Amino acid sequence: MSPDRIVWWVTIVALVVILAFAGLQLMRAVRELKRVTTRLDELADLPVLKALERTQRRLAALEPAFAQLAPLLGRATAALAIIRKGPIPPEMVAAVLRIRSELAEFRRFAPRR
Repeated sequence: MSPDRIVWWVTIVALVVILAFAGLQLMRAVRELKRVTTRLDELADLPVLKALERTQRRLAALEPAFAQLAPLLGRATAALAIIRKGPIPPEMVAAVLRIRSELAEFRRFAPRR
């Protein structure tokens, strides 16, 4: 055999060995990737993650209630302003007393059975 042919054969054998090692590394990487995806799927079933998802759903359900807080706060502020103006008007007191006396008269004439 000539020295040129020996160099070619050695080069081809070296290339085949390098490609075999690269193929083995690729197979190992694919196996590790499958293992990692399996572990991630298992981690998705953790109770903590389910609780977080449930909390996000509950917060989304509460958002409309928070949106209604501003009008309620405005109404409460207006009511406080009216209450702070002073005592109950005398007309309201007279109306309540009249209704109370009418209810007492009604109960006297129509007792419960």
